[in-house]
Amino acid sequence: MSRKPVWAAFPLIPWGSIGWRMGHGEVYWNQWVKWFQVISAEEQEAYQREWPEPSNWAGFYALVLHGVPPPHILEQRARDQKQQPPTSSELRVDAPDRVRWLARCYLEQTNGRDPDSTASSLIFVAPNGEFWKFCEAPPDSRIAPFAWFERFSGQVIGPDNTYDSVRTARGGRPPALDR
Repeated sequence: MSRKPVWAAFPLIPWGSIGWRMGHGEVYWNQWVKWFQVISAEEQEAYQREWPEPSNWAGFYALVLHGVPPPHILEQRARDQKQQPPTSSELRVDAPDRVRWLARCYLEQTNGRDPDSTASSLIFVAPNGEFWKFCEAPPDSRIAPFAWFERFSGQVIGPDNTYDSVRTARGGRPPALDR
């Protein structure tokens, strides 16, 4: 029994999308990978000839069969290695790769919030104790940049509206609050 590859079964879900980690996309992906990994090597080769990877899915079969990260992940890792923490004079960071790197690799999310903001805001803390607020453009004014970090110098409060309840995602107390 031959199955459509994931990109043909769900052509509107791009590789790397959350759609492959939840819902129908996730179910199909997991079932397809299990199926593909148990068919014979000859069947895998024939399948790959019948269903070659589209350019935006380059490296898919190598990932599934051998765990080799695809080119777009390797390129992102190379860009990540070039990123630098914010300088003391930077008040805003809005370059997309840098925002992504700050959120995923450098800053740590807290449970704190800005008490003066009516919108929900995510507050992150840097290793040096500085707070950064994650901001997004409203859906009705989607003009780039869509997301950015601003240095936050206001008071941060936690879930019980006190400064004492602010914690990082790992449960620690941000160093800035112990000063």
